Amino acid sequence: MGEAEAARAYGRHPELLPGFVRDARGEDGRQVVVLRWEESRELARLSLSRFPAWNSASLDWSAVPPVESVEWDDGAGFASVLRRYAAGADGVVVFWGDLSVPTVVMPVEVAVRRGAELWDVGPEFWTYPLDGDVLVEARWGSPVVVGRIPPAPYPSP
Repeated sequence: MGEAEAARAYGRHPELLPGFVRDARGEDGRQVVVLRWEESRELARLSLSRFPAWNSASLDWSAVPPVESVEWDDGAGFASVLRRYAAGADGVVVFWGDLSVPTVVMPVEVAVRRGAELWDVGPEFWTYPLDGDVLVEARWGSPVVVGRIPPAPYPSP
């Protein structure tokens, strides 16, 4: 998918975001920021896009070895991993495997508390603790994987 096509597809289905994100009156919802395409791309450039892709929905962990791979298949397990690796970050970026669901930023404590709801959006998503050096990949039916963000984008084949 080209850049222009991706930009057109981005964020077309915000109704797929977790309920707490869509509830701007709720305590947690007020703390979530839904990003524009340009903002999402810039944060991806600093994190997700630096990893080689295995396919359109997962990263190639054979090229960039993970720091940790945890056999969890639920939101509680994901939240546990995120709590450890996002501690001290100002916020967490959530990139969804489906571009039609917009990228969001929220405080770490909201992401951890609402981990099960983030997990339920699935089937794959990545979290980037802002200004951190790791990315957490969560995919249904697979371990939660944590990797150090490479210092530069991975070369395309």
